[in-house]
Amino acid sequence: NLISDVASTFHNIGLLRMNCGEPKKAEKAYKQSLSLRVKKFGLDDLGVSSTLRALGDLYYQLHQYDDAFRSYKESLRIWKVHVGKKVDLRTAELYYNIGMVFYSKGPYIKARMSMAECLRIRRLLCSGKERLPVASALHLFGLIAMSSGNYDEALSLLEEALEIRQQLMDSHDHLLLLNSQVALGMVHYKLNNLDNAMDCFSVALEGRMQRLGTDHISVSEVLQGIGDTYSSAEEYQKAFQTLEEVLRIRKAAAASGGN
Repeated sequence: NLISDVASTFHNIGLLRMNCGEPKKAEKAYKQSLSLRVKKFGLDDLGVSSTLRALGDLYYQLHQYDDAFRSYKESLRIWKVHVGKKVDLRTAELYYNIGMVFYSKGPYIKARMSMAECLRIRRLLCSGKERLPVASALHLFGLIAMSSGNYDEALSLLEEALEIRQQLMDSHDHLLLLNSQVALGMVHYKLNNLDNAMDCFSVALEGRMQRLGTDHISVSEVLQGIGDTYSSAEEYQKAFQTLEEVLRIRKAAAASGGN
Protein backbone atom coordinates (compact mmCIF):
# COMPACT_ATOMS: atom_id res chain seq x y z
CA ASN A 1 0.00 0.00 0.00
CA LEU A 2 1.48 3.31 -1.11
CA ILE A 3 0.13 5.29 1.86
CA SER A 4 1.65 2.78 4.26
CA ASP A 5 4.99 2.97 2.45
CA VAL A 6 5.02 6.78 2.60
CA ALA A 7 4.09 6.73 6.29
CA SER A 8 6.87 4.24 6.99
CA THR A 9 9.32 6.48 5.13
CA PHE A 10 8.34 9.46 7.27
CA HIS A 11 8.81 7.27 10.37
CA ASN A 12 12.28 6.23 9.22
CA ILE A 13 13.20 9.82 8.44
CA GLY A 14 12.21 10.66 12.01
CA LEU A 15 14.56 7.99 13.32
CA LEU A 16 17.38 9.36 11.17
CA ARG A 17 16.71 12.91 12.33
CA MET A 18 16.95 11.75 15.94
CA ASN A 19 20.25 10.00 15.21
CA CYS A 20 21.50 13.27 13.70
CA GLY A 21 20.48 15.27 16.77
CA GLU A 22 17.57 17.04 15.09
CA PRO A 23 14.60 16.34 17.40
CA LYS A 24 12.29 19.04 16.06
CA LYS A 25 12.66 17.78 12.52
CA ALA A 26 12.21 14.23 13.83
CA GLU A 27 8.99 15.24 15.58
CA LYS A 28 7.66 16.77 12.36
CA ALA A 29 8.42 13.58 10.41
CA TYR A 30 6.79 11.36 13.04
CA LYS A 31 3.67 13.51 13.06
CA GLN A 32 3.47 13.36 9.26
CA SER A 33 3.64 9.57 9.51
CA LEU A 34 0.93 9.54 12.17
CA SER A 35 -1.36 11.81 10.18
CA LEU A 36 -1.18 9.57 7.13
CA ARG A 37 -1.74 6.36 9.06
CA VAL A 38 -4.63 7.66 11.17
CA LYS A 39 -6.45 9.02 8.10
CA LYS A 40 -5.98 5.82 6.13
CA PHE A 41 -6.06 3.05 8.74
CA GLY A 42 -7.62 4.58 11.87
CA LEU A 43 -6.43 5.22 15.41
CA ASP A 44 -5.81 1.56 16.25
CA ASP A 45 -3.32 0.83 13.47
CA LEU A 46 -0.17 -0.97 14.63
CA GLY A 47 1.96 1.48 12.68
CA VAL A 48 0.42 4.29 14.73
CA SER A 49 1.49 2.44 17.88
CA SER A 50 5.07 2.15 16.62
CA THR A 51 5.35 5.82 15.71
CA LEU A 52 3.78 6.92 18.99
CA ARG A 53 6.40 4.90 20.82
CA ALA A 54 9.13 6.63 18.80
CA LEU A 55 7.55 9.98 19.66
CA GLY A 56 7.54 8.97 23.30
CA ASP A 57 11.28 8.27 23.09
CA LEU A 58 11.81 11.69 21.51
CA TYR A 59 9.82 13.53 24.15
CA TYR A 60 11.56 11.60 26.93
CA GLN A 61 14.96 12.65 25.63
CA LEU A 62 13.74 16.26 25.54
CA HIS A 63 12.48 15.95 29.15
CA GLN A 64 8.92 16.59 27.95
CA TYR A 65 7.63 13.92 30.28
CA ASP A 66 3.90 14.62 30.03
CA ASP A 67 4.06 14.33 26.23
CA ALA A 68 6.20 11.21 26.53
CA PHE A 69 3.68 9.59 28.89
CA ARG A 70 0.73 10.34 26.60
CA SER A 71 2.59 8.89 23.61
CA TYR A 72 3.66 5.72 25.42
CA LYS A 73 0.23 5.23 27.00
CA GLU A 74 -1.59 5.49 23.66
CA SER A 75 0.99 3.23 21.99
CA LEU A 76 0.36 0.65 24.71
CA ARG A 77 -3.41 0.95 24.36
CA ILE A 78 -3.26 0.31 20.62
CA TRP A 79 -0.85 -2.59 21.06
CA LYS A 80 -3.16 -4.23 23.60
CA VAL A 81 -6.05 -3.96 21.13
CA HIS A 82 -4.10 -6.32 18.90
CA VAL A 83 -2.50 -8.70 21.40
CA GLY A 84 -5.33 -8.83 23.94
CA LYS A 85 -4.39 -10.55 27.20
CA LYS A 86 -1.36 -12.25 25.70
CA VAL A 87 1.88 -11.32 27.44
CA ASP A 88 4.74 -10.25 25.18
CA LEU A 89 8.01 -8.35 25.39
CA ARG A 90 6.76 -5.27 23.55
CA THR A 91 4.11 -4.78 26.21
CA ALA A 92 6.82 -5.10 28.85
CA GLU A 93 8.99 -2.57 27.02
CA LEU A 94 6.18 -0.01 26.96
CA TYR A 95 5.60 -0.49 30.69
CA TYR A 96 9.35 0.04 31.14
CA ASN A 97 9.15 3.28 29.13
CA ILE A 98 6.26 4.52 31.25
CA GLY A 99 8.16 3.55 34.38
CA MET A 100 11.12 5.66 33.23
CA VAL A 101 8.83 8.64 32.70
CA PHE A 102 7.38 8.45 36.21
CA TYR A 103 10.82 7.80 37.69
CA SER A 104 11.87 11.09 36.10
CA LYS A 105 8.78 13.17 36.91
CA GLY A 106 6.95 11.34 39.70
CA PRO A 107 4.89 10.16 41.36
CA TYR A 108 7.03 7.15 42.25
CA ILE A 109 3.98 5.03 43.02
CA LYS A 110 3.07 5.10 39.32
CA ALA A 111 6.64 4.26 38.40
CA ARG A 112 6.46 1.27 40.75
CA MET A 113 3.19 0.06 39.22
CA SER A 114 4.58 0.19 35.69
CA MET A 115 7.85 -1.49 36.62
CA ALA A 116 6.09 -4.23 38.58
CA GLU A 117 4.14 -5.16 35.44
CA CYS A 118 7.23 -4.93 33.25
CA LEU A 119 9.20 -7.15 35.63
CA ARG A 120 6.34 -9.67 35.90
CA ILE A 121 6.20 -10.10 32.14
CA ARG A 122 9.95 -10.26 31.65
CA ARG A 123 10.34 -12.88 34.38
CA LEU A 124 7.72 -14.98 32.57
CA LEU A 125 9.26 -14.65 29.13
CA CYS A 126 13.01 -14.23 29.68
CA SER A 127 14.98 -17.13 31.09
CA GLY A 128 18.46 -18.59 31.00
CA LYS A 129 20.83 -16.59 28.86
CA GLU A 130 17.99 -14.27 27.79
CA ARG A 131 17.57 -12.67 31.24
CA LEU A 132 19.29 -9.33 30.60
CA PRO A 133 15.93 -7.56 30.13
CA VAL A 134 15.01 -8.85 33.61
CA ALA A 135 18.19 -7.26 34.97
CA SER A 136 17.34 -3.93 33.33
CA ALA A 137 13.89 -3.96 34.91
CA LEU A 138 15.33 -4.90 38.31
CA HIS A 139 17.87 -2.09 38.05
CA LEU A 140 15.30 0.60 37.28
CA PHE A 141 12.93 -0.79 39.89
CA GLY A 142 15.80 -0.61 42.39
CA LEU A 143 16.48 3.03 41.53
CA ILE A 144 12.79 3.83 42.01
CA ALA A 145 12.77 2.05 45.38
CA MET A 146 15.88 3.96 46.45
CA SER A 147 14.35 7.29 45.41
CA SER A 148 11.26 6.34 47.43
CA GLY A 149 13.39 5.72 50.52
CA ASN A 150 12.87 1.94 50.43
CA TYR A 151 16.57 1.15 50.77
CA ASP A 152 16.35 -2.50 51.80
CA GLU A 153 14.07 -3.26 48.86
CA ALA A 154 16.37 -1.31 46.56
CA LEU A 155 19.38 -3.29 47.78
CA SER A 156 17.67 -6.61 47.05
CA LEU A 157 16.57 -5.53 43.56
CA LEU A 158 19.93 -4.06 42.60
CA GLU A 159 21.89 -7.06 43.91
CA GLU A 160 19.77 -9.40 41.79
CA ALA A 161 20.26 -7.16 38.75
CA LEU A 162 24.04 -7.18 39.26
CA GLU A 163 24.10 -10.96 39.75
CA ILE A 164 22.30 -11.54 36.44
CA ARG A 165 24.57 -9.11 34.59
CA GLN A 166 27.70 -10.71 36.04
CA GLN A 167 26.49 -14.14 34.92
CA LEU A 168 25.64 -13.10 31.36
CA MET A 169 28.12 -10.37 30.41
CA ASP A 170 31.58 -11.33 29.20
CA SER A 171 33.34 -8.09 30.11
CA HIS A 172 33.84 -7.34 33.80
CA ASP A 173 33.93 -3.61 33.04
CA HIS A 174 30.82 -3.42 30.86
CA LEU A 175 29.13 -0.08 31.49
CA LEU A 176 25.89 -1.73 32.63
CA LEU A 177 27.82 -3.68 35.25
CA LEU A 178 29.50 -0.48 36.39
CA ASN A 179 26.12 1.26 36.56
CA SER A 180 24.96 -1.52 38.87
CA GLN A 181 27.98 -0.98 41.10
CA VAL A 182 27.30 2.75 41.31
CA ALA A 183 23.66 2.20 42.23
CA LEU A 184 24.59 -0.38 44.86
CA GLY A 185 27.17 2.00 46.26
CA MET A 186 24.50 4.66 46.62
CA VAL A 187 22.16 2.28 48.44
CA HIS A 188 24.89 1.08 50.80
CA TYR A 189 25.72 4.72 51.51
CA LYS A 190 22.06 5.42 52.35
CA LEU A 191 22.08 2.39 54.67
CA ASN A 192 25.32 3.62 56.26
CA ASN A 193 27.16 0.51 55.07
CA LEU A 194 30.17 2.67 54.31
CA ASP A 195 32.73 -0.08 53.65
CA ASN A 196 30.38 -1.77 51.18
CA ALA A 197 29.62 1.56 49.55
CA MET A 198 33.32 2.28 49.08
CA ASP A 199 33.91 -1.19 47.61
CA CYS A 200 31.18 -0.65 45.01
CA PHE A 201 32.30 2.87 44.16
CA SER A 202 35.92 1.77 43.81
CA VAL A 203 35.03 -0.93 41.28
CA ALA A 204 32.88 1.53 39.35
CA LEU A 205 35.56 4.23 39.41
CA GLU A 206 38.28 1.98 38.04
CA GLY A 207 36.01 0.64 35.31
CA ARG A 208 34.62 3.99 34.21
CA MET A 209 38.05 5.60 34.11
CA GLN A 210 39.31 2.75 31.93
CA ARG A 211 36.30 2.79 29.62
CA LEU A 212 35.48 6.51 29.47
CA GLY A 213 38.62 8.37 30.52
CA THR A 214 39.52 10.18 33.71
CA ASP A 215 37.71 13.42 32.82
CA HIS A 216 34.34 11.98 31.80
CA ILE A 217 31.34 13.41 33.64
CA SER A 218 30.29 9.88 34.65
CA VAL A 219 33.56 9.57 36.57
CA SER A 220 32.57 12.61 38.61
CA GLU A 221 29.35 10.85 39.63
CA VAL A 222 31.36 8.03 41.20
CA LEU A 223 33.82 10.43 42.81
CA GLN A 224 30.87 12.29 44.32
CA GLY A 225 29.74 9.06 45.97
CA ILE A 226 33.27 8.38 47.22
CA GLY A 227 33.56 11.91 48.58
CA ASP A 228 30.24 11.64 50.38
CA THR A 229 31.29 8.29 51.83
CA TYR A 230 34.57 9.73 53.11
CA SER A 231 32.64 12.59 54.67
CA SER A 232 30.24 10.23 56.45
CA ALA A 233 33.25 8.25 57.71
CA GLU A 234 34.68 11.54 59.04
CA GLU A 235 37.69 11.29 56.74
CA TYR A 236 37.33 14.92 55.85
CA GLN A 237 40.67 15.54 54.14
CA LYS A 238 40.06 12.66 51.71
CA ALA A 239 36.51 13.91 51.19
CA PHE A 240 37.77 17.40 50.40
CA GLN A 241 40.37 16.14 47.92
CA THR A 242 37.86 13.90 46.18
CA LEU A 243 35.20 16.59 45.89
CA GLU A 244 37.78 19.01 44.52
CA GLU A 245 38.32 16.52 41.70
CA VAL A 246 34.56 16.31 41.17
CA LEU A 247 34.44 20.07 40.84
CA ARG A 248 37.34 20.11 38.39
CA ILE A 249 35.73 17.56 36.08
CA ARG A 250 32.32 19.22 36.18
CA LYS A 251 33.71 22.69 35.53
CA ALA A 252 35.67 21.36 32.57
CA ALA A 253 32.56 19.61 31.23
CA ALA A 254 30.48 22.76 31.61
CA ALA A 255 33.12 24.82 29.83
CA SER A 256 33.26 22.40 26.90
CA GLY A 257 29.48 22.08 26.73
CA GLY A 258 29.48 18.30 26.96
CA ASN A 259 30.97 15.19 28.54
